Amino acid sequence: MAKSATATLMAITILRRGRGGPGTGSVPRSDRAVGASADIERTPAALRRKVAGGELSPAVAIQALGALVEAVADGTVRVADDEEFISSALVLALTLGHKVPDCLYLAVAEREGCELATADERLEQLARRRGIATYLVPSG
Repeated sequence: MAKSATATLMAITILRRGRGGPGTGSVPRSDRAVGASADIERTPAALRRKVAGGELSPAVAIQALGALVEAVADGTVRVADDEEFISSALVLALTLGHKVPDCLYLAVAEREGCELATADERLEQLARRRGIATYLVPSG
């Protein structure tokens, strides 16, 4: 897989690809990712919701967040400044009739020329229609 701009499941995706937390392995260098800074900040809350909803165990949520933090620290995940992309995100949201936060991911993927990984089928379809390579993260 090439670089990817990811939605909230970035941490879980990294974990499932073989990074089990600090010091336990690494994502292949070709699996670089670009994430919006706001998404990185929202990841703990998203993981907590998944634990509360019974989708993840607390141990897996903690491990996933640790994997994401390590991936950012070692450069596997580059955090994009949201300010660079917010104008483009608004234009996309108005044009596509879609939510601004999701359009932020589209804007990052378009500008960075990377794949968009998401569990949101509608966002994945919008990205494909715009010629953006996608990876639909299994939601179950």
